[in-house]
Amino acid sequence: MFAGEFAGAAAGGGAAAPAVENFSISKVWIEPGCIVCDACEAIFPEVFEVTDSTCIIRPGAPLNDGLKVQEAAEACPVEVIKFTKVG
Repeated sequence: MFAGEFAGAAAGGGAAAPAVENFSISKVWIEPGCIVCDACEAIFPEVFEVTDSTCIIRPGAPLNDGLKVQEAAEACPVEVIKFTKVG
């Protein structure tokens, strides 16, 4: 019984986390230093393309899912993915 009470508390007590509003990106780019780890392409292959030596932004990449671009940037171990939000 005791352990069950703590399990519920650890799971947030059943309360859902507030939804994060998505946003659009006006520009995304890769600074020098990419280590071609493929993390960004695994997260958002429609935007990021990892080559033999670096990563590029795909031509005509959809920039309407800022949350996925942000997720890719945060997953980058060398922090070379940069972006600018619309507005």
